[in-house]
Amino acid sequence: MPSLRIATHHARRLSLPLLTAVLLVCAVATTPPTYAATYAAQKMITSKVPTTLTQLQPYTYAIGFKNIGSTTWSSAGTDRITAKTTQNVRYEHWFSSHLWIDKLTVTSMTPNTVAPGQVAYFNLPLEAPQKNATFNNMFAVFAGDKKIEGSDFSLTLTVGNTASSTNTQTTSTPTASAPAAVPTPVPTSSATTATADTLRTNPYATATPLIKSAQSLSLQAGAAATFTIGIKNTGDRNWRNVSPSLVALNFDPSSTANVSFKDSSWVSSIVILNQSAPLTQPSELGFFSFIIKAPTMGGQYNPEFYLTLNGDTLIEGSRFHLPISVAMPAPVVTPSAPPTTTSSPTIVCIAADQNQDLEQDPGNPSESGLCQPSHTEPIMRVGIDKLEGQLGVTANLPYIIRDNAGKEFVKVAAGMTTFLSYNAATGAYTAVSPGPLITSPLPLQVVAATDPSIITLTTFSNPVAYHPGWNDNTYRGAIEIRWSEADQKVWIINELPMEDYLRGLAESSNAAEPEYQKALITAARSYALYHHDASTKHLARHFDVVATVSDQYYRGYESEKRLPAVSTAVDATRGQVVTYNGSVVVTPYSASTDGTTRSWEDVWGGTPKPWLVRKPVPEDVGRQRFGHGVGMSQLAANDMAKKGKNYLDILTFFYVNTNIAQWYN
Repeated sequence: MPSLRIATHHARRLSLPLLTAVLLVCAVATTPPTYAATYAAQKMITSKVPTTLTQLQPYTYAIGFKNIGSTTWSSAGTDRITAKTTQNVRYEHWFSSHLWIDKLTVTSMTPNTVAPGQVAYFNLPLEAPQKNATFNNMFAVFAGDKKIEGSDFSLTLTVGNTASSTNTQTTSTPTASAPAAVPTPVPTSSATTATADTLRTNPYATATPLIKSAQSLSLQAGAAATFTIGIKNTGDRNWRNVSPSLVALNFDPSSTANVSFKDSSWVSSIVILNQSAPLTQPSELGFFSFIIKAPTMGGQYNPEFYLTLNGDTLIEGSRFHLPISVAMPAPVVTPSAPPTTTSSPTIVCIAADQNQDLEQDPGNPSESGLCQPSHTEPIMRVGIDKLEGQLGVTANLPYIIRDNAGKEFVKVAAGMTTFLSYNAATGAYTAVSPGPLITSPLPLQVVAATDPSIITLTTFSNPVAYHPGWNDNTYRGAIEIRWSEADQKVWIINELPMEDYLRGLAESSNAAEPEYQKALITAARSYALYHHDASTKHLARHFDVVATVSDQYYRGYESEKRLPAVSTAVDATRGQVVTYNGSVVVTPYSASTDGTTRSWEDVWGGTPKPWLVRKPVPEDVGRQRFGHGVGMSQLAANDMAKKGKNYLDILTFFYVNTNIAQWYN
């Protein structure tokens, strides 16, 4: 800049007005051009930034800007709206991706037009460079080649040898910024327990998990395995195996819905073990090796672990997950026997115009025509998971944002993403979509404008332990977020018809016997309907059942696609439930017994339930009991189906003195 040096050199011989004019000219010459007030922006929503990325790891950063100018933004034309880097780029940007429009232009906006007062979204595709360092990246929104006022933003990213354990998703989870017009959501962690929530933090006690002996485990029910993790002390305080700097590894029971993985070597059900090394200094790795014991219930689990300092301080950044697939023992294959000649139970029709039950053969009409039961298919509310920050939602067809009282706010085009959040401080629910900003004191829902539609939770990670890369994050019906005073959490709730809920269960495999599948689905329907009608188990959390093995293992639409045999069983038994004295009853089931079922009071106490009694199960003789053992044994039921029993035989064997009723059509 020679002119600037000349002006400075001769400053003593210039008058003050002339010197001021020269300096102003220089300042203007070095300032990037920006649009005047006709183009102006205000940052409204940003993504969480991962602690660390690995080299060449792809990452998508999401940001939204409100159009606070007077001109409508467009993604086409000479003044098309794009996000660009504002850094000098000679060859290519450190985080450039093959998805960039050019070496400076990162992405265009969505939707295609954004009127004043509406929000534009930018999903920046990034790819970490092959260099370990911390990078400060600068971007802005441009109209053509002119930067829009108020649109500058920076993104600091660290590239290291191991990715952050908290960044398991390719697309980051959005969180709101704090403009006056938008309440800032209070993040609520889906990973914390009541114990962890009560722990204080210390800015000098931080950590980063770096090394795992395995990325996931596959165990037989009841089996044990040794797991080792290396966690780096990234804070300024020493870790020791004695007080006053005692560091311990802990288990979070809520991450598995209180299903225990405790081994006898653990200190307690939460505290696993103390650090074994006498000293782990800052920047050193501390290693924790422990035994984890699989529960007796099969399923996919994702337990969380964390470090504490002196038992009362959470070491921030130390949390990590370990996906565990627990398999039940394969049923013992026995030779098929000819079907028994005893008469099978019949289905009871709960008639619409009569108080008494009408017995009929399965699937056949009564004398007066088809069975016309007095009930309709219920709508289930399923607690999917606790929500941290905001929830990104989209659908394959146009969808509507409404409150839970039915008031509709906006219709959103297929493929567009809406971000839902709740601010515990103000009690307000917020939806940021391509349309106007929505705030409501009532819980917000996303529901299809046209059925059938599939809703995708774009920011929700629900991995399948046995198949890396699969993510069960698609659902039928409606999605709602709702604050629960009971556990001080925001819950993701899936609201959908009963039969669609049953299609998403993952309690069996495609290879199971068809009659067993029908027995299992009928028991599952009865269990769900019982809790729907009783409204006691999860009433304080505003749903009927939870999507884990604490109730029934529900994985949504992706599971429905993987397990078509389940849908076949659902269709074959539609509306059928287990009843006792004309009422729907609770119908627990577990993997197997040791040859004898347990009664309700044996396991859970309370008032005996006459259909849940101790009785011998010949098919389970010689087996180990996996699960509670109350009601139907899944392995024994599958064996009974192989021997020619139908699903009515199986159900009435395990649920004593019950009927199978056509509760709705």
